[in-house]
Amino acid sequence: MHSLLQFRRDIFVVTAQLLVNALRNGQVENLQSFSMIVFDECHHSNKKHMFNEIMSHYLDLKLVDRVDVSQLPQVGQLCYFYIVIITNLFKLVVYITMVFV
Repeated sequence: MHSLLQFRRDIFVVTAQLLVNALRNGQVENLQSFSMIVFDECHHSNKKHMFNEIMSHYLDLKLVDRVDVSQLPQVGQLCYFYIVIITNLFKLVVYITMVFV
């Protein structure tokens, strides 16, 4: 079986489940293998979601193993918190201005 991190990559894109499986079976020793982890669509997660399991590994390193935070990956989250129904162009422009400017 090949290691998930067999080859050096600048950007590594995987599903949360794939990363959890790699952590469980030792293909990835720990999250210190990464400099940054970005969770996309994190607003869909719940208590049993893989994002939470990944963050449990992170917190174990930080709080239990007391790994220096400079050795841990930065964590980012991407999601939209608003569901907006745009009924005309004016409302669209106002919304974009409020959110992105």
